[in-house]
Amino acid sequence: METDIEVVNARDGTSLRVDMSDDCTVDSVRKIVEEYWGERAGTYLLRNGTDIISDDTPLVGGETYYVVPMPSVSR
Repeated sequence: METDIEVVNARDGTSLRVDMSDDCTVDSVRKIVEEYWGERAGTYLLRNGTDIISDDTPLVGGETYYVVPMPSVSR
């Protein structure tokens, strides 16, 4: 079964709709983000603008996840 999620780049507001399998994790989406937006390692996903999601967390279909820079890393 596929999981449809939206990933938004908080830097510029652009978004990407991602269809992934049910076992989709933050780490697998991060790889897509690095390739699509050219983000380097050191970004994390922020769900619903409040909760930082750990790398091994399965993502939930229908949710929007935000790519935001780590506070200690400047681009």
